[in-house]
Amino acid sequence: MVLAREVTVAQAARRHNVSEQTVANWRKRFLDGGLAAFAGPAPSRAMGQDAALRRETEKLKAALADVQVEVRVWKTASDRLPPLRDLEAIRLDAGMPVWRFCQVIHVPRRTYTRWLSTARAGKPVPSLGAAR
Repeated sequence: MVLAREVTVAQAARRHNVSEQTVANWRKRFLDGGLAAFAGPAPSRAMGQDAALRRETEKLKAALADVQVEVRVWKTASDRLPPLRDLEAIRLDAGMPVWRFCQVIHVPRRTYTRWLSTARAGKPVPSLGAAR
């Protein structure tokens, strides 16, 4: 109403029980906000940039998780893969699916799942081979 000059600043201040300065500040902030909206990037463009940044962040997080798993695996063994129980603990701790974990440690998925089946059956797991 103050913007449309239907009421004065003094009348609006009395009606809302605030000072005239407060109403003037509200009016200024409202007008400045409107101008800022026109000066900024288009909302759809900004949303697209946000989505692209989120996708890039997720890719970087996944790459970092892969490297962390690789480092943990190779720290626990010098020239050979660590025992299967250690590998499985690292995989579960990282929350990584078997297929992705196998890619990171350079072991065929079929081989790794065979090792897991053997271990679950209570049989000794064959030597896990040399590190790559």
